Amino acid sequence: EFEELYVQRRADRLHFVRASIHAPSHMPRETERLGPSMIYSQFTMERTIGNLGEEIKQHSNPYANLSERAI
Repeated sequence: EFEELYVQRRADRLHFVRASIHAPSHMPRETERLGPSMIYSQFTMERTIGNLGEEIKQHSNPYANLSERAI
């Protein structure tokens, strides 16, 4: 509805549609086609990297610190 009302399929009005408004309209179809977005989304990997970064307590030797956290 939002896109029909404000964009009207015109490229010059596309700036009215933000990704956060547009993306959910594709979610049901893409979930059916690809499965849950948690499986293929880049967000999952970015969040994991962020979590690992938070767990590094000793920046002089991060790999040793992460291996200790894994054990």
